Amino acid sequence: MSKSRVFVIGASGNVGKATINALARNYGEKLDIRAGVRNPEKVAEFTSLQGVTVVRAEMGKRDELIEIFKDVDVLFIVVPGAVDRVELTRVTAEAAKEAGVKHILCLGSPTPNISIGKQMYDIEEIITNLGLNYTILRLPWFMDNYFAFKETIQKLSVVYDSVDPTKRFSAICMDDLGLAAAVVLSSPEKHAGKKYLLVSDRHSFKDLVKAFSEALGKDVKYIQQSYEEAKVVWMQKGVPEQSVDGLIEYWKEANAGKYEEGNDNDFAAITEKQPTSVAAWVQRYASVFK
Repeated sequence: MSKSRVFVIGASGNVGKATINALARNYGEKLDIRAGVRNPEKVAEFTSLQGVTVVRAEMGKRDELIEIFKDVDVLFIVVPGAVDRVELTRVTAEAAKEAGVKHILCLGSPTPNISIGKQMYDIEEIITNLGLNYTILRLPWFMDNYFAFKETIQKLSVVYDSVDPTKRFSAICMDDLGLAAAVVLSSPEKHAGKKYLLVSDRHSFKDLVKAFSEALGKDVKYIQQSYEEAKVVWMQKGVPEQSVDGLIEYWKEANAGKYEEGNDNDFAAITEKQPTSVAAWVQRYASVFK
């Protein structure tokens, strides 16, 4: 019996890499795993992973993708950060349908009231109305964004951002996301028509600096900035202005208390494992911040 072929397009980014690693680690013997990237030389590490074949593939290239997606059973479209992400996803999904792909896994957002959330909502509409089996993984704030605080924690023992330090919000750990995506790709029939909200932990910046203080053995403080100050800092870190504006919209909603509570059970329901707490994440990567 031939192996099911799963294809991750956009596999060179953080989400794609986490998914490919989880697929290889857990299903490398059972699945034919394809990692679709624009520049295969950038993912040389994939060549040593069990069951993984790297394929040159670019979102939005309809005719090329129709050929590439032939014999693919399940496709994970890792929605890019590009301005034209909606159109790129639409063309890629339509190519998958024409090629005979049976199931599409795609990213979504739980925040339709902000600009990036509206784009992700449009993408969800495209996928759900395509006429194929689908699964949507809605993602909140990435816990791994805390790597951006490395320099100020190392030099000043400070975390700067624009959220009220007592306001809780949801976050997903990249490793948890990769595992959840891999589980869905390994048995898509169990998740057809489902829209999941993936949350590893719901915490505040007060919780975050407490975790850093305990893990690093020093007092790490939080200083709340204005939105304007935060925008300058994030753009200096190389984050595109459009993404920073979306981030600030998210923080405004967090400051309004809109993410204090919610359904945090979908990760465990998918994976039958407990998600990563912010304290556990900080402990895992503490050496990076020393």
